[in-house]
Amino acid sequence: MKRNSFNKKEKLKSEKEISRLFKNGKFLFTADFKAVFIKNDTSYDSGVKFAVSVPKKHFKRAVDRNRIKRQIRENFRLLKPILYNNFEDNFFSIHLMIIYNKNFMPDFNSIKIQMEILLKKVISKY
Repeated sequence: MKRNSFNKKEKLKSEKEISRLFKNGKFLFTADFKAVFIKNDTSYDSGVKFAVSVPKKHFKRAVDRNRIKRQIRENFRLLKPILYNNFEDNFFSIHLMIIYNKNFMPDFNSIKIQMEILLKKVISKY
């Protein structure tokens, strides 16, 4: 199992990779989130690359958007072992982006519950 951190290698930042993700990726939905993921065959490093988005349409203030993104990233950091435990003997590389699609401020525990459901869906679809 990987260390329980969220380091630079795990951040999905490349515009090229993100556009490829939306073009070729699979979409999954929960009550609060929309997720896009794709198997990454071009990369040599194993693991997950992750990004978060909160639409400006729902939250005008950047402070609110950034708070939600921080909470989502923290929950991903805590729930990441779910992914690594299910793929531990195989080489796997996945790009994942989560979009928060509600227009109210979530609490930390509700994010955790929804993220756990979402990550289990990703595992089953992988």
